[in-house]
Amino acid sequence: MNSAVRNLRTLAPAKINWTLEVLGPREDGYHEIRSVMQTIDLCDEVKAEPSEAPIFETVDGERLGDDDLMVQGARALEGHVRRALPVRIRVQKRVPVASGLGGGSSDAAAVLRLLDRLYGLGLAVEEMAEVGAAIGSDVPFFLYGGTALVEGKGERVSSLPDVRETWFVIGVPFMFLVDKTKRMYLSLTADHFTDGSWTQRAVEKLRAGAAVETNERYNVFHVPAYVMYQEPLVKLGDAMLYAGARTFEVAGSGPAISAKVDSRDEAESLVRKIRAFVIGDFHGAEANLMIARTLPAAEATAIVE
Repeated sequence: MNSAVRNLRTLAPAKINWTLEVLGPREDGYHEIRSVMQTIDLCDEVKAEPSEAPIFETVDGERLGDDDLMVQGARALEGHVRRALPVRIRVQKRVPVASGLGGGSSDAAAVLRLLDRLYGLGLAVEEMAEVGAAIGSDVPFFLYGGTALVEGKGERVSSLPDVRETWFVIGVPFMFLVDKTKRMYLSLTADHFTDGSWTQRAVEKLRAGAAVETNERYNVFHVPAYVMYQEPLVKLGDAMLYAGARTFEVAGSGPAISAKVDSRDEAESLVRKIRAFVIGDFHGAEANLMIARTLPAAEATAIVE
């Protein structure tokens, strides 16, 4: 362990997708994707400190089980470097779970970064991403952060220039679907597969320093999400549009949705209007609504000692 370092903390940001395309099924059972992902400043916070035995818990003291991606990430890294890396990890959860915003994968990436620094392993981001890919398809992206092109099943990540600060209103229906991601991918048919051109156009604009406009966003799960999540998503989406959002897009495989706006003031106004919206038994005031901005790579991956 690096004796000069005792306590570390890092953000574990959520993400939205500028684009998410599925090109088709792979022989390994996954799907080939092409996506431009973006970290945002809706974040968990993960802290690490020396420990004689591994401890993974929330800031409230709730112990995390072996199925948690942070625990799996630490064990995968131990296997990779062939040594024990005992640590006490505490996480402050703010990103809604199983929402499509990538909170669990981001937490796992945070643990990999923290262990690398705490133990002075000196691993390159590419090497950590290889470890992360065995834990979850989104983990490699979160090790890079910022804006990035993501390909394969998520293991191939190419950093893109940081975008200009952009604001979003994030909405998450209050619902939980068991095996959500698996079920969403299984719902896809050949009619949903595309050739990656939505993503290519976004990549070209971003490399040229231009913004991805609202009508240039794309997510393969936009229509399947309505079928899978049904009324809770339909009503939240209707509330967003009625309140003045130009459009919205699904985050990952949902059920979170995000509306791009021009400023924080516009975001705050939109949230107020959604919260005042009532249709049938849906009350906007009961929706899980958040405001977030894009988070550059340096902020998304920084470690504070």
